[in-house]
Amino acid sequence: MPEVTNLFFPKPFPVDFRHFFAYASAMIHLHVHSHYSLLCGAASPAELVARAAELDFPALALTDLNNLHGAVVFQKACAEAGLRPILGVEITGDAPRETDPVRLIPDSLAPGRVRAVLLARDESGYAALCRLTTLRQVRPDFDLLREMPGFLDAEGNGLFCLTDSPAVLAALATAGGRDLPAHTHGSLRVLLTTAGGRLGPVYRNLRRLGDWAEAHGVPVVAGGDVYAVTTADMARQRLLTSIRTLSPLESVAAGCCAPSGAWLRSADEMRTLLAEFPTACPETRTIAEQCRFRHRLGAWRYPEFPVPAGETTESYLWKLCFDGLQKRYRRVTSRAMSRLQEEIGVVEKLGFAGYFLIVWDIVRYAADHGMPTLGRGSAANSLISYLLGITHVDPLAHDLYFQRFLNPERISPPDIDLDFGWKDRDRVLEYVYDRYGRDRTAMICNINRFSARSGFRAAATARGYGDHRLSRITRRLPWRLLDEEPIAALARRPESAGLPLDREPYRSLLEQARDLAHRPRHLGIHAGGLVIADRPLTDLFPLQWARKGILISQLDMYSIEDLGLVKIDLLAQRGLAVVADAARAVAENAGVTVDLSRLPDDDAGTRRLIADGRTMGCFYIESPGMRALLKKLRADTFAVVVAASSVIRPGPSDSGMSRSFVLRHLGKEAATLPHPALKFLHETYGVMIYQEDVMRTLSLVADMSLAEADVMRRAMSFKGDRSDFLALKDRFFAGARRAMAAGSAPQVADEVIEELWRQISSFAGYAFCKAHSASYAVLSFQSAWLKAHYPAEFMAAVMSNGGGFYSTAAYLEEARRLGLEIRLPDINRSEDDFTGCERRLNIGLQQITGMGRRSLDALLEERRRGGFYISLGDLLQRVPQLTTDETENLIRCGACDGFELTRPELLWRHALLRRRQAHAPQPPLRLRSGRADGPAHLPVTAQTATLFPIGGRDDRAEVSLVPAIPDYSPTEKLHQEMEILGLSVTGHPVAALRPWLRERGVICNRDLGGWAGRRVKVAGILITAKSATVRGTGQPMKFLTLEDETDICEVTLFPRVYARYGARLLSRGPYLVSGTVEDDHGSLTVTAEGVEMI
Repeated sequence: MPEVTNLFFPKPFPVDFRHFFAYASAMIHLHVHSHYSLLCGAASPAELVARAAELDFPALALTDLNNLHGAVVFQKACAEAGLRPILGVEITGDAPRETDPVRLIPDSLAPGRVRAVLLARDESGYAALCRLTTLRQVRPDFDLLREMPGFLDAEGNGLFCLTDSPAVLAALATAGGRDLPAHTHGSLRVLLTTAGGRLGPVYRNLRRLGDWAEAHGVPVVAGGDVYAVTTADMARQRLLTSIRTLSPLESVAAGCCAPSGAWLRSADEMRTLLAEFPTACPETRTIAEQCRFRHRLGAWRYPEFPVPAGETTESYLWKLCFDGLQKRYRRVTSRAMSRLQEEIGVVEKLGFAGYFLIVWDIVRYAADHGMPTLGRGSAANSLISYLLGITHVDPLAHDLYFQRFLNPERISPPDIDLDFGWKDRDRVLEYVYDRYGRDRTAMICNINRFSARSGFRAAATARGYGDHRLSRITRRLPWRLLDEEPIAALARRPESAGLPLDREPYRSLLEQARDLAHRPRHLGIHAGGLVIADRPLTDLFPLQWARKGILISQLDMYSIEDLGLVKIDLLAQRGLAVVADAARAVAENAGVTVDLSRLPDDDAGTRRLIADGRTMGCFYIESPGMRALLKKLRADTFAVVVAASSVIRPGPSDSGMSRSFVLRHLGKEAATLPHPALKFLHETYGVMIYQEDVMRTLSLVADMSLAEADVMRRAMSFKGDRSDFLALKDRFFAGARRAMAAGSAPQVADEVIEELWRQISSFAGYAFCKAHSASYAVLSFQSAWLKAHYPAEFMAAVMSNGGGFYSTAAYLEEARRLGLEIRLPDINRSEDDFTGCERRLNIGLQQITGMGRRSLDALLEERRRGGFYISLGDLLQRVPQLTTDETENLIRCGACDGFELTRPELLWRHALLRRRQAHAPQPPLRLRSGRADGPAHLPVTAQTATLFPIGGRDDRAEVSLVPAIPDYSPTEKLHQEMEILGLSVTGHPVAALRPWLRERGVICNRDLGGWAGRRVKVAGILITAKSATVRGTGQPMKFLTLEDETDICEVTLFPRVYARYGARLLSRGPYLVSGTVEDDHGSLTVTAEGVEMI
């Protein structure tokens, strides 16, 4: 295709010449909304661009509502289609709404409302519209009518302003006086929108606008006010409007929907609709020719680090690294110096020294303030990262390759992920904002999209279906719909079996859910992505408030990277908070300072705990699959735990390498090398399990440098078409033959090379980075050491930090299995969170349902100030913030048991105290779970009466006769604990069923070891489940973890059993499972034959 250069295409640009033949009579759509106009636009940028190309438009604008979320995506789509992108935005003048505090979504989409469409002519104009968009989103008092005159006077040279709003035009005319075009630097155009079609009122408005434009010397321009690709998409637009406005689909206000006819019309249709205004369509060409701005993609923009005087970024990095060498190593070896020189040479060549210094600065700040950090991912392959304290794994000791992290053949910036305790991260973010400038630093947005479930629920709600009816269906749907026909796909999913999805209205709801899937729903915050720029961010994209109250980018992480901006992931992680909190508790309780960086590698208790798979609560090694693998391997060393983290991944498992590794580790299969050159694989018994293994294999066998090998490894990780895969294979075989011919690799048969390629290609895309696994294993061992030696402090920290893989209830049962004494909440002894000391675990007061933050803080502060509470009256007098419901929950869950009265008696007293306090009739009183009783319901006699004070700390105050009421039964107490705490503290729910279970031959989970190879019945609460597919057939299966009062049990449902019983697995149970006990090298599972709900 020939290349053309002119004003419209300032750089050589491939163009189909048929565009030019049509260009003299064509128009350009300058007013277009994609689905990034959240819940307003009905089409993606790619769909709009594809349709524009079909209609032979040479260019297209994107003007989403108050945002530029899709700007980069749109530009890339235009480049692929050969269209010229015009970047813009539509700014609206909507006031804040309670349901939309960030004011992203407008109320009305009617033409003529207060709005202005801005199109960037050049870089300055683009930056200006980014700044105005930011202002619109962050200032609560933003007023478009007030801002526009001054904005166009200052910035009009770099952009165009199109508006059909009489209010905006009047404001501009008032400010501009007689020479409005000069005041706006020729940027103003009166927008004539055709979305309303030929309706009389629409045309009367257009005529009024045309008359105003003629009177003020302002050109008119055509605009489609596009929200959809074709007429067929308008139904989706109406559905999105219903979701946006929380209105029933059949009664959505017309003004809230896109105007009728708001689809991407052809140029001929536009000219016909605007025949009365012959200059409107040609004016679009005039504007398009002048809108030359495009994002510069692929060129990296690095922020500068403020180095000390007399230093460059390179010299300062050298200094810090040399200091790190002396701290990390007792003796600096030539190997370490050589590796450091190699790495810094690459860093300097690629210009990344400043990036490393910024990350070091963040880590240094955290360390100086006692906040633990964990650098992970491929960054741990770098000696520089280790010396700067960013990572904590020695790459020399663990044979980690720098090229996996930074590769001169692959010029992309470093990707360093930093983990912080989830309570510490906000402090670190504040430091970064202050240090590098709040105008140059922001969190990255995440554009949340409809899933199958959320789409189905949204569509059903729009059609008026109630929440209860919906929940019965949506809880049985997968999160994502398959690409194939949804009814057939769901019929094969056991949990979805029996749903009436082939009948109306469910069938059409399912189709609507599929249609909504992957379309943007709302804006969120990236889990950890932070962007730091070399200039004000609003020169590059707008910012806006997130609902959490922090400024975020309007571009997501992919667009940020396309712009060449440096992204650092600062992630909040609970595992780090757990070990830090546990170590602090140990220091407070036992006076022992735990240096987590210097724990012994050969601690017997830690090794035994890991080898037994008793790692619930231990970061990264607590999932059922990992615990089972640790048992099989009898993993008791750091190296084996690192290997296990990769062996469990899909790649090694699917290729059969995982099984071989286990058997060879146990000495039940001979260790053999797949190729005589791969002697480094002796460490893993001849099995490739890491990404680094693939790199080194390609290097030794196929005559590649490690840098080239990493490029090929990455290429194999992405699923391209068949021809790409065959090209990689040909390159591998050619390299292998070349290496053998040159004598750099041993001579082997083609069959050996073929098998080696099979192993590499089957798992390269799923293999794990060894450096990442090793980084996490450090934290895993720290967790395991604390659990082995200080279980109460450790389990309290796990539960206080929200747990990990399991629920708080499951961790409580693990604490019980560890032999800890579990104590109910106590208003005189419990703290806010869980606490542990010696072998006692105290449940925190914030675990109580309905306890408000204000009341809880007041209770704890008053206890610190005035000492223990001596009676219920004392509690209520000293903590007046406590509400009736809060106090009742304190009593019912056992937090007031220390007052030496039964819980019903305390509830009675509470009612009397409240009555006296309010001088009102006595309210109903709950004495039994689910019942409302009061004093009048029980007779008072001389035998049942007791005396107690009701008025504060003075026992001689007012007294009253109160019946002596028996306490709740253990079963009733258990029910109330589960209701109020979400925990079963005084016993396990299955324990109450044990006599019934014993009659039916159900064994306890702890006894499974004696039943290997035999059929059994087990029962338990479902604490976690995982879906999977059978290798080769793709049939669905499922793994369950059941818990009884003695232990946990792993259950496998293979496809036949899963298909039959899967629809029952929709709650926690309890379940009764019959099946056969399998012993896989010490890991016990039950292969299910039947499942029933108890």
